[in-house]
Amino acid sequence: MTDIPAAADGAQNTIVAPPQKPAIKVNKFTYHGQLGSLYGLWLKKFFLSIITLGIYSFWGKTNIRRYIVGAVELDGDRFEYLGTGKELFIGILKIFPFYILLVIAVVALQKMYGEDAGNVALLPVFLVIPAAVYSAFRYRFNRLSWRGIRTRMAGSAISYTGLYFKGFFMKLFTLGFLSPSVDLERWDYQVKHMQFGDIPFSFKGDPSRLTKSNLTTLLLAIPTLGLSRTWYAAALQQEKMRGLALGPVRFRSTAKGGDFIGLAFGNLGIIIITVGLGMPIILQRNVRFFTKFLAIGGDLSQLTVSQAPKAGPGDAEGLQNLFDIDLGVIGA
Repeated sequence: MTDIPAAADGAQNTIVAPPQKPAIKVNKFTYHGQLGSLYGLWLKKFFLSIITLGIYSFWGKTNIRRYIVGAVELDGDRFEYLGTGKELFIGILKIFPFYILLVIAVVALQKMYGEDAGNVALLPVFLVIPAAVYSAFRYRFNRLSWRGIRTRMAGSAISYTGLYFKGFFMKLFTLGFLSPSVDLERWDYQVKHMQFGDIPFSFKGDPSRLTKSNLTTLLLAIPTLGLSRTWYAAALQQEKMRGLALGPVRFRSTAKGGDFIGLAFGNLGIIIITVGLGMPIILQRNVRFFTKFLAIGGDLSQLTVSQAPKAGPGDAEGLQNLFDIDLGVIGA
């Protein structure tokens, strides 16, 4: 047996512990909005929209968004919404002639070939829905600001539409097996066109992390009437946030399928009980849900960021308004 030599000069042998990784700061969102204030804005929008034949709705919607976004705090500073009612109004004016042409086409086909024939003219509507969704997200993202720095998003709604339908057929022909790859590819397209000031966002997702959730919920989709897919949607959201980065900053979502089910059924119950008059309660629930389950990891003071040049169309939400598609926690 080999003897372990004694330490020289009477020094004691010591075991050096491996260096520990520094703790990552977790930054939570805080919502300071009051239901009474939100109801006041919503009721004002409701009644003035009736009086003005819907014209005020664009300004009312903007006021609600400005209030909700301005009530969200991160690391001691609140966000700001910079959109205007005028932008929304001009957006719908530009797209309105196409709506009139669509109505004329539907009526003409119904008179010539019967009631069912008019549905043929509605087929192009489904083709532009992905573009409407993308342009709505891009519009809102382009009008957010935090600590005086604006977020930016570019990208083409047409390119996204092509990507969407490519993925749609991939899902269809594989019976949903490729859903994780398709869904993360769509998210990657959005992220690579997003930035905060002059710092671009980045995304690195792993579809294999969603394989088990995807297959399990697909098998249970029929007996659960599709509710099982909510757990896949939650896992997808977690993976989207896990792979999302802004410089040294990382993101995390902890919401699970049960949380989304509770939110959805709770909102549905409020709509039924209040006969639609509980919409401010739903808006409040949605934003509280967002702030509860989303967190940002890292020292936000380390972000060295400068303001980026203004970009993005000022009225890109015209399609979204036309189809009344509402997304995200700042919908109104």
